[in-house]
Amino acid sequence: MKISKPSPDSAYNNQCLEDMKDLLRQPTVKEMRPCPNCSIPCKCSKSPTCTCSCSKGCAFTPVQMSSDGERYPIEENIVPLVYEFNCLRVCPPCWSCEGHVDNSGTLNKIPRVWFYSRSLFYPRMISEYLTNLQFAKKLKYPWHIVVTYTPDDCLETTFSIEPRIESIENASLIDLQHDALTISDNLLESLQYSAREYIAQYSENAQQFKV
Repeated sequence: MKISKPSPDSAYNNQCLEDMKDLLRQPTVKEMRPCPNCSIPCKCSKSPTCTCSCSKGCAFTPVQMSSDGERYPIEENIVPLVYEFNCLRVCPPCWSCEGHVDNSGTLNKIPRVWFYSRSLFYPRMISEYLTNLQFAKKLKYPWHIVVTYTPDDCLETTFSIEPRIESIENASLIDLQHDALTISDNLLESLQYSAREYIAQYSENAQQFKV
């Protein structure tokens, strides 16, 4: 069958463009700390808001990014990807796992990050980013975005970024964790670039979508 495009919907398209502009309006890491509620004094001035030490390598990051950091700090090998989602600010992460193997060395938990998104366009752009990484052969395994569990008392939609390895035997946890690190390297910059490209395209091709 031939798959047709949906009928034009100016209100929906304008909302998508507004979502992309909102992504571009978010404070940079130099302007605001990405770790929620972090007030640890910085090294340069002892300020609780200075961003001079903010990075995915900060020793406090695993605790500061968790809602219960003392008992459940972010696991080391998924910290960079969780940090990058915090830098986006529009897709707040809510759960993560660095992946685990059982006593026999068999993979039984995959690396993944769950995140909220009020816009459907953000998961789409992240999915496009993953596809580009795969085509460039920068990932060992295919990764994708899926809708996942959300508590009944929450109306947000929860998504998961995770590897797709159902048909792959003996997947390597080390390789999967390296993939997660690779994905974290340019996630923010790539989504910002995509947002600018989409805005420019629709501004040029359709006056009703003009920014």
